[in-house]
Amino acid sequence: MATRNRNEETCALCNENPSTPEGEHVIPKRLLRAFFPATSGPFEIQGGRTYPEFQAIKLACCLRCNGILNQRFENPGGDPAIRLLEHGDITELGQNRSYSTRLWILKTWLLLAHPRTEYKVLDPRPPAWTHVPEEVFNWTVTDAGPPTGLSAWAFKHTPNVRTDSEDLPRIVLPEVATESSHHTFQVLDLSIAMVNVVIVYHPGWAIYHPGVASRAVEQVWPAVPHTPLAPLPVRERAAVKWWTPGPYIQLPSELLRADTLPPLEPNVPPEELVAGIATGGGAPRVG
Repeated sequence: MATRNRNEETCALCNENPSTPEGEHVIPKRLLRAFFPATSGPFEIQGGRTYPEFQAIKLACCLRCNGILNQRFENPGGDPAIRLLEHGDITELGQNRSYSTRLWILKTWLLLAHPRTEYKVLDPRPPAWTHVPEEVFNWTVTDAGPPTGLSAWAFKHTPNVRTDSEDLPRIVLPEVATESSHHTFQVLDLSIAMVNVVIVYHPGWAIYHPGVASRAVEQVWPAVPHTPLAPLPVRERAAVKWWTPGPYIQLPSELLRADTLPPLEPNVPPEELVAGIATGGGAPRVG
């Protein structure tokens, strides 16, 4: 693959300034050094191909936004996040480090889903989130916090990883339209260094993840400051299977609020959850 000239591109986060030639390392350099050092190669990638060193995953990013990412996420959260990926436990680091780690995970997995993230060798690449508002990504370089409708859960794999999923409970993520908005719910389910993280974009419709109550997963986001991050549960495989694209559902705008709709839950089709609900704006429609 030819080398990309990122300084001819606009920053993917602010959409204003030109990118630096290097861009943003979506998998930060400190993580690459910790888990994928060049001396440990060659690395085998999907399809059986091998490379002498782990291929960097890049995103066009300007100097200003790169500095914000470092100050906001990498400096406070990078080291504890690496410890979490390695050991599955950061409880001895204190509550403040937990919150920084949560934000680091959310930022990193979101950028892995960015439609402009460049994967040099992975084929197929993780699914890009191509139908989400810009704020889902650009809050990372503004004064805003994460937008509502983002959730993340994590667990640590055992050495014996099971990938079969046909008998797992299934949560279906729909496509939702109202009179004034359109939302395609998204999911990224990806493991790094034996830690599996799932992030989901589900604006206005809460999700009931049964693994939280049973301690099959740790809820990473949403979270409030000073909430400890418990040791990650250790499992052979995921607790649920995420299914997308789900059905297309038209809802009155006043229904698309987390405190109004019954939460999405395993093995219950979204259209059944809203069946029979009607308001002044009309009844839901599935199409």
